[in-house]
This record gives sequence, C-alpha cells and structure tokens, in this order.
Amino acid sequence: MRKVSISTLLLAGGLAVMFALYFCTFQVRFSEVAVRVQLGRASASSVYTEPGLWFKWPPPIETVRKYDRRLRT
Repeated sequence: MRKVSISTLLLAGGLAVMFALYFCTFQVRFSEVAVRVQLGRASASSVYTEPGLWFKWPPPIETVRKYDRRLRT
C-alpha cells in the first residue's frame, strides 16, 4: 500500500475548499444588477444592486443572472 504525503493531502483539501467557495459565491460589480433564482423562482428580496461578494447555494439549487444597469444610448 502506498503512503500519501501530508503535502498532497493538504493540496487536495485546499483545492476542494477553493472549488466549494467558487460554486457558493458570486460577485456583483458596480455596473450590474444580479438576481438570485432559486429553483426557477425569484423574489423581490433576491435582487442585489450593491457591489460585493455574496453567497448562494450551489448551481442546481440557485443560479445567478446578471444584468447590465448602465444606460445604453
């Protein structure tokens, strides 16, 4: 049986945490409006206009749709 080094386990754990954070967060820029849709439905409280980093459930449960709010002429 092969022994797995501690550094390999730490690297794999770090990558797993990074992927989990990537799938459970979304960023709203100052020129966007984001709507968080849960199982195909959106409510008035799921509209994000403030820029920043926000949390959500992973993609099968919640998705985020972003819209540009800049004036187009």
